[in-house]
Amino acid sequence: MKVIIIILLGLVSCAHHQDVRPGDKGIHSVSFFIENKNDNSAYSLGKSQAEHFCKEYQKSYAVINEKISYVGDMDESSYNQTKKISKAVQIVGGTIFAAGGKKESDLAGIAGLGGAATDSVTGKGYKYEMTFKCQGI
Repeated sequence: MKVIIIILLGLVSCAHHQDVRPGDKGIHSVSFFIENKNDNSAYSLGKSQAEHFCKEYQKSYAVINEKISYVGDMDESSYNQTKKISKAVQIVGGTIFAAGGKKESDLAGIAGLGGAATDSVTGKGYKYEMTFKCQGI
């Protein structure tokens, strides 16, 4: 029973910095995929994970570098256009579904699902990467 509790505590503590990869010479990295290169929440998530990782060693984090790269399967312009269209179809489909009659709602529901499926298939085309180090407080 004690072993199970220790394993669960270890998993929970790592969940706060699941994307962090410890590195050589005290230089660590955090990376994950995002949908949009202008996603301001990417830095917040990276910062939060770096902060939590360093806090385990009673240190603070210092960002060395950060970058966002396109890593999708299709060319970047097509990816961005597909994302815009799929989001628009979902919004329009949802609006008509809620406001339309029976026939309109059925068609809008199908369109909305198609937009969501397209959005899902295109995935997250950008990779956010941050390198950081832990330093004394």
